[in-house]
Amino acid sequence: MVSDSAVAAPASATQAPVANTPILSQGRFDDLVSSLDAIVWEADGDDYKMTYVSPRSKDIAGYAPGEWLTQPAFWEDHLHPDDRQRAITETDAAINALKSIRVEYRFRVATGEYRWFSDVIRVIRKADGAGHRLVGVMIDITDQKRTEEALAYRAAHDTLTGLLNREQLDADLARVHDRPEPWALLFLDLNGFKDINDGLGHSVGDEVLRIIAKRLSGATRPGDTVARFGGDEFCVLACVAEEDTAVTIAHRLREAVEAPARVGGHTLRLAVTVGIAYVGPDGTPETLLRQADAAMYSAKSLGSGVAVYEPWMRKAALLRLNDNVE
Repeated sequence: MVSDSAVAAPASATQAPVANTPILSQGRFDDLVSSLDAIVWEADGDDYKMTYVSPRSKDIAGYAPGEWLTQPAFWEDHLHPDDRQRAITETDAAINALKSIRVEYRFRVATGEYRWFSDVIRVIRKADGAGHRLVGVMIDITDQKRTEEALAYRAAHDTLTGLLNREQLDADLARVHDRPEPWALLFLDLNGFKDINDGLGHSVGDEVLRIIAKRLSGATRPGDTVARFGGDEFCVLACVAEEDTAVTIAHRLREAVEAPARVGGHTLRLAVTVGIAYVGPDGTPETLLRQADAAMYSAKSLGSGVAVYEPWMRKAALLRLNDNVE
């Protein structure tokens, strides 16, 4: 039977406590742990063999306590493959440091589904001093995790198209800045989008943006980042071996986008202009975006469809700014 010390709050001291003599009767203890919306368990600290599992395990995970106790390595075998090594490593570290921990992992329940659990694990030195035992309290936090994941998704994605948003694009640009591989940012602008909104309505315009997003996602390579920058502007962040690769990608994207689209009873012929800038050792995400935008504007002015950033493009942008500033 697990002692009262087994269900107490995790110890903050670095030295594991010694189990005390139980002060609860078996019946009172069973009533206590059965009232918890959690799985209380005990295991040997040397091989993780379960020595006690509370009856609520059947309700919460679908497994009767006897299944945990009789099957070797039951806990480890039911951990998600992506979480198994981390959970075991963190638990081993807690045993070695004689410290209690809280570890989160996905655990396969009886239905075959993996559910998230938060497990508060306490390390207790055996009374005879020969090794340790572990006491854990597993709480199902799947709903909490799903809520967190949904919030994280909304924070990183554009609500209209489902693509990454500008904030996430900035974060990705910052991450690739110091990577050794060459990266290029392609800045795409839809030609004549205002006419679509003004002439056919914003609902048609929204559907056009969703179509473009889908086409861009289908035309990029695995590992490329596709984002909606804002309005009718999109960005693609791609790892490229040489300049021609980025230009080739740009033309492929234009070809994918410019296929006729049937929207709201109308057949629309879409077109985009692409500016390209390369991630440099001294460029910030803001600088890179400004360069790609300048290249796109130059391609639009020249009618070339695609342009790679050159320093004169920034000077031309500054001249245009001076013409419009008093």
